[in-house]
Parts: sequence; structure tokens; C-alpha cells
Amino acid sequence: MSIDIQRALVIGGSSGVGREISLNQAKIGTRTAVVARGEKGLAKLKAEASGIDTIAVAAAAEGAAVKLLTQITPALLILVGGHRP
Repeated sequence: MSIDIQRALVIGGSSGVGREISLNQAKIGTRTAVVARGEKGLAKLKAEASGIDTIAVAAAAEGAAVKLLTQITPALLILVGGHRP
């Protein structure tokens, strides 16, 4: 099965599983917006793949989710963000 997704939003994508998902989405041609708090990890990710836009913000901040969804209008939303132990 093949799904043609033009735009994806990955929340929590600067490291770990979210990072790998972001890189894979970009690799298959999906324009991918990656949201995370860490600017350093986002900068490294953006340098590794074309097709990735990064946004440094705490997605749990009040109003952040609505703003992100309104600005990006993703066809695919991937929530990976969480607290590191």
C-alpha cells in the first residue's frame, strides 16, 4: 500500500525515534516540519536532509498546537515528543 503524503508534522523529532521518522519522511519526498525544544538537535537534523523545516518551540505550550496545525496544515501528524527519563 502506498500513501502519497505531501506534508507531515513531527512533534518531538529532533532525536531518537522522532528524528528517524523525520529523516525517513523527508527521504520519501514528504515535506516535513519538525518541532522540538532543542535548537541544536533541530539544526543538525535540518543540515542532514532537504525537505525538512524545523521549529524550535515547546509544543505543549498554550496555543502552540493550534498555531502549528493552522500554519502547517499537515496531512500526517506524528506525535513522538515526550519526557526523557
